[in-house]
Parts: sequence; C-alpha cells; structure tokens
Amino acid sequence: MWRSEATRMSSSPAWSQIALLKSVVAKETGTILKPWGGRLPFALVYPNKYYAGMSNLGFQTIYQLLNSHSQVVCERVFAEPGGQMDADGRGEWITADEVERRTTAGPRHLPLLSLESQRPLDDFPIVAFSVSYELDYLNVVQALQRSDLPLLSADRDDHDPIVLAGGPCLSANPEPLAPFIDCIAIGEGEVIVPELVRVLSELQGASREAILRAMADVPGLYVPLYPRSVRRQSLADLNSCQTTSVVLTPQTELGDMYMLEIARGCARGCRFCLAGYSFAPMRWRSVEGLIDTAQAGLSFRKRIGLVGAAVSDHPQIDELIRRLRAMDAEVAVSSIRAERLSETLVQALVESGVHTLTIAPEAATPRLRRVIAKGLRDEQIERAVDIAGSKGVRRLKLYFMIGLPSESDDDAQAIVDLSLRLQERLHRYARAGEVVVNMTPFVPKAATPFQWSAMEQCEILEQRLASIRRGLSSHRIRSRAESPAWSIIQGLLARGDARVGAMLPHVRKNSIAAWTRSIREAELDMVEYLHRERDLDEVLPWSRIDPALRPELLRRERLAASELAGCGPECEG
Repeated sequence: MWRSEATRMSSSPAWSQIALLKSVVAKETGTILKPWGGRLPFALVYPNKYYAGMSNLGFQTIYQLLNSHSQVVCERVFAEPGGQMDADGRGEWITADEVERRTTAGPRHLPLLSLESQRPLDDFPIVAFSVSYELDYLNVVQALQRSDLPLLSADRDDHDPIVLAGGPCLSANPEPLAPFIDCIAIGEGEVIVPELVRVLSELQGASREAILRAMADVPGLYVPLYPRSVRRQSLADLNSCQTTSVVLTPQTELGDMYMLEIARGCARGCRFCLAGYSFAPMRWRSVEGLIDTAQAGLSFRKRIGLVGAAVSDHPQIDELIRRLRAMDAEVAVSSIRAERLSETLVQALVESGVHTLTIAPEAATPRLRRVIAKGLRDEQIERAVDIAGSKGVRRLKLYFMIGLPSESDDDAQAIVDLSLRLQERLHRYARAGEVVVNMTPFVPKAATPFQWSAMEQCEILEQRLASIRRGLSSHRIRSRAESPAWSIIQGLLARGDARVGAMLPHVRKNSIAAWTRSIREAELDMVEYLHRERDLDEVLPWSRIDPALRPELLRRERLAASELAGCGPECEG
C-alpha cells in the first residue's frame, strides 16, 4: 500500500511551506499528535480552506473518531495549495497549474501536506475526504491531481492509497465523485468508522481488490467498483458519543467558541431540506450530558456554540440555556425556529453579546410555505421580532429561497412586502434597527421530496432577484444573494451522475466561464439534468442508495406539494 520512495520524491515540500504549517499547529489547542510506528495512517482531507474546515463540526468529529482507535493515526490535510495558506489560516484556492506557474524552480508543484507531521498526501496508505458541499467536488479532484495519485479508482494499484470520502451531500448522491473514490461512506461516521477501521487494520498488506471487496460488505460503505444497494447508517443513541470541538484555534470563523451538537436531524419535514430527510430520525441529546460537556468546554472558551438543524426545537432548550448561563457561559446558536423562539433564549443571546436575530421564512407567502411544508405563519414571525426587539436585538437577518416549485413573480415580490412589515415592527423597539435580507436560489436535492423537481432557469432567477433588490433598496433594506449561476452548477452536481463526474478533471479553473465551457464540451444537457420535472417512477442516478426514509414517503410528500402548488387563495389563510 506504500508508494515507492522515488515516486514520493517527485514533489518535495518547500521549507517555508513546512514552517508555515508548523506555525498554524502551534496556535492550536487539542491537536492530536501520534507516532506512526505500528499504526495505520489516515490523511483526513477537507477540500477547502483551513479557515472554513476548522469551523466544521463534522470534520472535527471524524478526526476524533479515527484517532480514538489506538491502531490509527489520523492527520488533517486542507486542500490549499502548498505554501499558499496565509498566516491567519484563510488561505487561497488555486489550481495545480497556477501552483506550477508560481513555483519558479524545483518540483513540478508543491504537494499537499498534513498539518501534524507535514507529510505529503501520497505518504498515507488511507486518504479520506470529508465533503460538506457539492461545489467542493472540484477541489477533491484537483487535490488528487496535485498529489500525483492516479485520478480514477480503476487506475490505482496495490501501491496507491485507498481513497475514501463521506459527507451529507455524498450520502444523498455519491455518483458524481464515484469514478475518483474507492469507497464512499453513506451515513453517520460514529456507526461506520469502527467497522471501517477494523477491516482496514485486519487487511493491511492485502491486495487492493481484497480490501475493496471486504469494504463492500460493510453496511454503509459504497464501493463503486463493486456496486450494490447501500443503506444509510445512523447512530441510534446520540448520547453514546460526543460531538464537540476537538481542536480549537483562533484562525477560524468560529474560533471564539466551543461547539457542541445538541441534536441531529430535524422533525419539521420541510420538503426542500436534506437535513430533515437524510438525517432522520430526529434525535436529541440529554440536558445532563450537554451540561457536563459544556463544563469541560468552558475550560477552553467562555462561549458555548449550540449546533443543530433547529436548536430552538430542543424540548428542554430553556432549561439548557438557564443552566448554561448559571455557569457563566456565553451562548451562541447555529439555528433558530421563529415559532419556537423564547424570551429565555433571546435574553441569553443578548447577554452573550449577540444583537442579531436570524429568521428563515424561506418563502414570503403562506401558499408557498405550504408547498415546501415550512410550517410557519406570519404572526409567528412577527411575534419572534417582538420578542427579539423587546430584549435588545437591533439587527434582523431574513433568509429566503428564490425559485421554489410553483413560485410566481408575486411570490417573489412578497419578499419585499414581508421584509418591510418586519422592518416597521423592529423599528417600534429601535428606530435604528436594521433588516438584512439574504436570498438563495433553490437547488433541488437528492433524497428529498423535491428530488424530482425542476430547478428554475438562471435568467428567471436573476430577473426576480433584481426586482426584489430594487424593491428593498428603495426602502433602505440591504440585501445579499447567492449567485444563480453558481447555484446552477451546484444543482448539476447535486443530482448528477458519472457523466457529470467525468467532466470534473476538465474544469481547469473554478470560474463560471470554465464550468460553462466544460459543460458544453462534455455535451451535458442541462435541461435533462436540471430544468425538467422528473417522473416519479424514473430511475434516478442515486437510486442505489437506500435513504433514511422510505421512498414511498418522499413520493407522497412530492404529490402533496404538487396539489398545494395549484391551490388558490384558500391556501393563503
């Protein structure tokens, strides 16, 4: 499983690159350092910047899980060009060609190195990618290219590393990355990692074929070279494992807090949401366990970040907040449901220095909220603003999606109307109160009821966004929007297949122009992939994955959405 010394010497790190990585590690708390002797080395790769990856609780959890096994040493690698990580850890993504251009002498390009021991990626017999977003798929491919590893799984031999990958988007649809990955984890790491480590440990020195065939028999592991139906794995008892910050660093977006997962999944059933359908069933952590873990976290940070798809839905959220505040902990939350907002929670946030409330109506009309199963009424949103304003919140952030199934121009214009009403309500408590509107094009995801839905055309998305922006700016409401063009690329990757994956090595630059050119050269039909309604009986690229919920439920929810989409004024109540 080890590559030859001559091969590994083809790309040598610069001393400045090694020194920079050592300086990053020196600023961390909780780094896990293990000697390699007698252990199975894993390179855990986050296919983006250190600054982003170190705020990712899933990435940190897998790092801890792998290192909890005595026979394993796991080191982190971030898919930033060698030597291009800034001193603050933010880094800059550039392609292998650009690295080569910037390197004036010596090796063809600088390799990706692990943080802990500064070893190149191809020194590791196991390379595991933790992938959270579809737009990072290109970074995965480019990381393999930059490490001089055979790009395709079918081209690797016994001297090459086993390449693994996992993450929520791959659990829903692994096919775009399947040509490049030897084995893809479908589901939650706490269940899959122990069996994965057992198989790899027992088969050290065995042939690649023997290892892959053995992994194909492990529940939750999808081996594209030996395809079969794979059922998504989930942890039955959330209290049996901790999911917290492991490595703390000031060089990341959430560096001032100790993160703590309080729940997994979401019971709301919003039809667009991957978290609700892919991470079922809904599971909560006990307050006692959370308090014990938070107590340990307070020795590192005074702020506790509560993480979950709907933190305010925890059945004992007020008790948890009161006990955290009694410990003199500052509190931050990753998500709030307006209809579950309590005075206790808002008061704790304000006392912790948080003066911005984030609410996600997703759609501005009751009809469209019913189509997407967003169980939220206007009066509940208004009540949340009243609670927030009365407690000292001075900034309101609203999140909406554009291009939802059955959305009309009137639905889009309603975003302006609702935002104005909420601005007026906030101004009752603070005349200088600010409303900021964030808009994201809707991307239909695999393993949700909208997996059969068409995505709106880019031109229509741009027109509606422009109209909304004009309406908001005329009332001095700031707005931000994700790029429709990039959302189209995300949609292609979210519901793509192996043909989409085959295009990835030919995307020479991470720009819309480069993607558009590669799509055209690959002769991919965007209407076929993205802009058409799919038949409910159609065999989908991800049909090999057995989701957390029965396909019959997804079909039933899709039909319910279709019925509501044609509903008239009676749905506005």
